[in-house]
Amino acid sequence: MPLHLGQIGGAAAGGALLALPGALASTAASLGQGAPTVLAWALAGSAAGLGVIALVRRKVARYLPYATVGIAGGATITAVATIPTNLPIGVYAAAAALLGVVAELLRGATPPPQYVGQPTQRWSVMLGGVWRRMPSVVAPRGRWPVSPEMGAALVAALPTLIALSTITPALVAALVDPHQTVNHIWQGPPDDLVNPDRSVDPTDVLGTLLLTIAAALAAVGFGGRLSAPDESRAALPQRNGFAQAIPVILPGAAITLLITPIALSAAWPASTMAALAVFTLAMLGLALTPPPPPPNAPARCGSPASWSSRWAWRRAAPGWRAASPPARSRFSRSAVRSP
Repeated sequence: MPLHLGQIGGAAAGGALLALPGALASTAASLGQGAPTVLAWALAGSAAGLGVIALVRRKVARYLPYATVGIAGGATITAVATIPTNLPIGVYAAAAALLGVVAELLRGATPPPQYVGQPTQRWSVMLGGVWRRMPSVVAPRGRWPVSPEMGAALVAALPTLIALSTITPALVAALVDPHQTVNHIWQGPPDDLVNPDRSVDPTDVLGTLLLTIAAALAAVGFGGRLSAPDESRAALPQRNGFAQAIPVILPGAAITLLITPIALSAAWPASTMAALAVFTLAMLGLALTPPPPPPNAPARCGSPASWSSRWAWRRAAPGWRAASPPARSRFSRSAVRSP
């Protein structure tokens, strides 16, 4: 597929995926459904578009960046539409972030489209009117204009901020209020822990869980082998996906455990037990996290360590000093001036 056709078709596909949630929502509203049903159908439209793209992603590889924008944009608009209502905004925003990450994971697992245009032929005029054919331009290798890792971060940024803003009261109740026990040693739990004044929505637990799942999928999928070129995948070291995702999963899992007793209005010891469980998970995660590579391990291509090792190897190569300009001796002038 030529480049301009891919751009035109991708823009059309992205626009269709962006309009699909609105079409389903308007259909549900015309049938007399309420706001919960209308917004649920809109979010289901984005999920259905993601399913269709997953089935045909190898045939329309050039459309995938535009499809991600359409899917994540439609889900984000749905999350913003829940703000004037009493619906859980955090759940819709976290679902939008999850859909955007999954869409970029599918793009990262798809081989980049290859350039199919004809090489450009160039001619130049020499002295005397002689035509000379210039070397043909080598066709570029297939690569994504924007990496899937960067795309996932861009499309998930806004819905993640919306979701975090909605669970802020739960975070304050779970992370700030327990520190009041420092001023009430051996006096029982503070009143803010027994009877929290802040209104915490039980759906905040679901929103935090969806954000944790999105972060875990991104950590495992974008670990270095999924979106790498085909010729460099074999050169990359094998990694344990579970061990690699532990440092990313633990913060979200810890926050989910801490806000669960408060969101479910559990009695006071439940929050303390949740904190102990978080401490245990943190220690286990630290024990399961693989250590950093040794200093003599081969560095990845493109890193500063790889460039330094490449420079050292070049200096150690035979003929290096012969190719370099001769060093000036400090005794050269005295030798010339001697009688």
